[in-house]
Amino acid sequence: MGAKFFISILYSWCLYIIPSILLASEVTLNWEKMDKARYYQLQVSKSKYFGRLFLFVSLEENFLNLPLDYGVFYYRVRAVDFYGREGRWSPYETIDVGPGRPDVVPTKSEIYLPVGTDNIKIEWQGKFNIGDPIKYYVVEVNGKESETKDKWYEIKKPAVGKYKLRVKSVAASQKTSDFSRLLTFIVSDYNIELKKPTDKEAIDPENIKMSWTKNQRDTLYILSVYRDAFMRHKIRHKVLKTTSYTIDKLPPGKYYWQVAVGGSEYNIQYKSPIQMFDVVDYGSEVDIQPSEKSISNLIVNPK
Repeated sequence: MGAKFFISILYSWCLYIIPSILLASEVTLNWEKMDKARYYQLQVSKSKYFGRLFLFVSLEENFLNLPLDYGVFYYRVRAVDFYGREGRWSPYETIDVGPGRPDVVPTKSEIYLPVGTDNIKIEWQGKFNIGDPIKYYVVEVNGKESETKDKWYEIKKPAVGKYKLRVKSVAASQKTSDFSRLLTFIVSDYNIELKKPTDKEAIDPENIKMSWTKNQRDTLYILSVYRDAFMRHKIRHKVLKTTSYTIDKLPPGKYYWQVAVGGSEYNIQYKSPIQMFDVVDYGSEVDIQPSEKSISNLIVNPK
């Protein structure tokens, strides 16, 4: 009775794969986790009859990251309980692997640009199979698509507004990749410039005066100072109506800062480029001068 119950559970499970048509060289296979399973057996094949296996593996997790080349693959799973009893194979799922989605630059997903910017430009690198090269790319700008054989796309003299861009590859076989990550460019007339400290400037640790240009509109300035280049460790966050701020003291080290402009913290219209400044405590340094005489008579392992 127990064995039949266990097998019936195995037979009724559902497989999940995200998505059913995958567009990358590494895919994630996953399935429903079974409470009474000790481990799972996974089969991957290019035949839906699983006569010749591409992979047959046992694993305790209910997922597997697997690199796959182009083509159509099938996979199925069954569970094995703590008594070694094998459940029924699940229905198979199909994996259709196409070209990988392009890698795009810039690396930031959201970029603020001042009004009067000459152009918005993105570049990318396509991923493809040697036997199925990329035929062209599809660039989507604010929902409208266009085709190009270049590995770059440019919007000249962009007007004030928001531009959302992404790109996908189309191979000679007409297989299409997934879209690249979305890049958002915001061209704004709220722009300001950071004045002091200048980029990469070395400054004293006390009375650090920070300033930036004034925006022509009646806006707030949101100052952020970070301890790391990835902008994760925030040490100052101030909402100001003025164009300057003074920090009493900071420990020596590199800092990164940025000023945003908007009607509030939740209505940002522009973010300045990030700048770095280096706090150096000159007063704590000891001036050590080399001796006028050379060192002689070095002793190694004295007795």
